[in-house]
Amino acid sequence: MLLDKITWDRSDWPVINDGHPSSDEMDAPVFYTGNKANVTYKVVNPDLMKSGWKGWDVTASEDCDNASGKGTAFMPFGYAKFGGTFDISQTVTTSVQDGLYEMKVNGFDTEHSVEYYVGKVATPVLCPADNNTTAPTSDAVVSNNFLNGKFIQSVYGLVIGGKLTFGMRTKQPLSSTERFCVGNVNIIYRDKLANADSTALASVLNSYYAMADSFANGSEPYYSGFDRTMAFYRETAEGTEDAQTRYQQLLKINRTIDSIQTSIDAYAKLVLEVKTLQDKIAVAEAGGYSTQEAKDALAEGQQVLADRSLKDRDLNALITRLQTAGRNMMYAYQTGDGTKDNPYVILRPEQLDHMHDVLKQDEMVYFVLEADVDMEGYDWKQLNTSENSYRYWINFDGKGHIIRNLTPNGAKYYPSFFGTMCGEIRNTGFVDAKVDAAASGAAIIGGTLGHSTFKDAEGNLLPVIIENCYMTGTITSKGYVGAIGGTLGNSPITIRNCYSAVSITGNGSSANYSGGLVGRVRTDLTIENCYAAASVVSPIAGGIVAGGQNSSTPGCIYNNVIAWNPSVDGTTAAPFGTTTELDVLSHTYTFADMLLNGEPVSDGKSHTELCEIAGKWGAPWYKDPTAGNGYPILQWQFERGDFRELCGFSIDDDPTGIASPKSFSEGKNFNSPLFLEGMGEAFNLSGQRLQKLQKGINIVDGRKIVVK
Repeated sequence: MLLDKITWDRSDWPVINDGHPSSDEMDAPVFYTGNKANVTYKVVNPDLMKSGWKGWDVTASEDCDNASGKGTAFMPFGYAKFGGTFDISQTVTTSVQDGLYEMKVNGFDTEHSVEYYVGKVATPVLCPADNNTTAPTSDAVVSNNFLNGKFIQSVYGLVIGGKLTFGMRTKQPLSSTERFCVGNVNIIYRDKLANADSTALASVLNSYYAMADSFANGSEPYYSGFDRTMAFYRETAEGTEDAQTRYQQLLKINRTIDSIQTSIDAYAKLVLEVKTLQDKIAVAEAGGYSTQEAKDALAEGQQVLADRSLKDRDLNALITRLQTAGRNMMYAYQTGDGTKDNPYVILRPEQLDHMHDVLKQDEMVYFVLEADVDMEGYDWKQLNTSENSYRYWINFDGKGHIIRNLTPNGAKYYPSFFGTMCGEIRNTGFVDAKVDAAASGAAIIGGTLGHSTFKDAEGNLLPVIIENCYMTGTITSKGYVGAIGGTLGNSPITIRNCYSAVSITGNGSSANYSGGLVGRVRTDLTIENCYAAASVVSPIAGGIVAGGQNSSTPGCIYNNVIAWNPSVDGTTAAPFGTTTELDVLSHTYTFADMLLNGEPVSDGKSHTELCEIAGKWGAPWYKDPTAGNGYPILQWQFERGDFRELCGFSIDDDPTGIASPKSFSEGKNFNSPLFLEGMGEAFNLSGQRLQKLQKGINIVDGRKIVVK
């Protein structure tokens, strides 16, 4: 004999498993008949016979031991024990009526950490110890207790919107000795219009009252008007015996509970924004740039928190005001109007970012950097892009300050500081910049240098000028890469008194042009008194310039330029780069120890010789061409005092092996014996131990120090 599930089609004809006998285990036929209807047949694995909580949604920590399908065949059960957290639930949405539901279940918890829930309503799991009963330990005894209903319990909840969610979860982590066992889950529909004193309706109302009391007595703020609303609904429900009225009040209370939770979330945001603005104002007051707008917004936010006087829409408007006031205070320029005689003064990372907000089309906007800024955490958006038709003109003077950790957005718009550079930059250091780009035209300063729209009133192309700048970091991009400029076109471009310690990788197709200073060149270019001293890897690679010139590219000028790169690698690779017959090269050099595709170059100058050559460049270079841990640096770098740490070359890898006395002991007289305190032993070249340094070469702690 076969027992199989029977269903009825639309014509009210009985159908047995769609006309086919089953060979698998099937759910027992149960009918949905309204009040007191057992709708457990809608649940998967309600008796927990199937192992591994099959059919249930289980979220559990790794330290929680949980399983189902335990016990005996006549009463299987599931469990969770020995520490951890869990939430085990099901959600039924097929043909679910709104109204009251009962979850009748066998179960116990030994230490009060677990609760059952139906919808919003949660009820603690029975604990045997509360009835002076010892919880069973063996599977057989647990099953027998469940079969006899010893630990049976009912949980009631409200379903709105045809979505029935029920389950069991930890209120706090289980202890290492705690056990929770559950079995024989039954879901029963209770008519929403049952008698006024029905167990289901009364239980759910009381649960919602408890929720409201918990919110009212809790520490989390929300709109105070909801307490008055809740009290009115409760008074109405308790003042009548009419089931319809009580149920309608329950629905209103349910909506109010939802509103309270939403309000709690909104007020939590207000608490955070008030604290954030308070911290910003404290910093701003210390720096002398706090604003009355920010102080007024903070005072209003604090008052609203005290009174809990705003609903969500008005509260969100206040949060926006707090954010705007804080941003205006941090971002706004306290000095300058962007003109040549009164440039915007940048003192903070936020103000550097604020450049995006004050640029004007076809009008030069002037900026000066009066403090170092660290752009860690900023996804830098390029300043001049196609979004403004490449018509933002910028004049930027770093005034001997640095921009740390610049990370341009690499998706598009020529990833770099400027994007498309139309204007000038000088006296600026970019330290530990990182460009990781999917877009072509990548650089630290300008992904492209120059544009056809960068013209004066008579239609003449305006110049792009980069001077007295240096860069350290890395660039990886698929095409047209250079530390200063990725691709150069239209505008005449001058690069002077700059150096790069930026490692460059062009990882695109065979047309990827990457150079130590500039990538592809399609315009009038002058580079003078500059060097690049980091590796370049690309299909087409050059120590200084990649190339890419066409028949209309004018001749370029390279004067006092050094390809100081340790290596240049590519399918087409040149120590200096690809130049044309029109180009004028004077006093250009390559590093004798450079490796070109892994092989030594055929000629070049030694490191010492290159230092001597650069030492003749004069201002604005510092007089000692080895001061930057063996490499030339700019005068403004030296005057900062932190040049050895920020120049881009490692102190430990100084190629000359020669150190300045100043770098060893700032401010001490190296002719005094006190200079050598804590530095180790000092010797002359004859091996004689010294009490103080002498003119010429000294050996201190294994390193050379030259005293002039």
